[in-house]
Amino acid sequence: MDLRWFRWRPTFYVLSLWRDRDFATPIFDVVLKRITLRGSIVGTRKDLAEAIEFASEGKVRAHIHQLPIEKINHVFADLKAGKVDGRIVIKF
Repeated sequence: MDLRWFRWRPTFYVLSLWRDRDFATPIFDVVLKRITLRGSIVGTRKDLAEAIEFASEGKVRAHIHQLPIEKINHVFADLKAGKVDGRIVIKF
């Protein structure tokens, strides 16, 4: 993976593990671009392929709510209470 093409402050997810392979990471790019690397060892490559297939078939939907800036205190209260089931976009 060539991290030089990443933009500022991206998050890169590594799903599934490769046997006998290294994941070379250029520390210079990671630090300067503030790249976040996350990973998961849960599941198999087959699980990952099935998840991608579900998404490509439209079976996975994002929960995105748009609320006006006037509702910002309500949004923070819901976040603190764990009531948000996806993403909230604040409209200015």
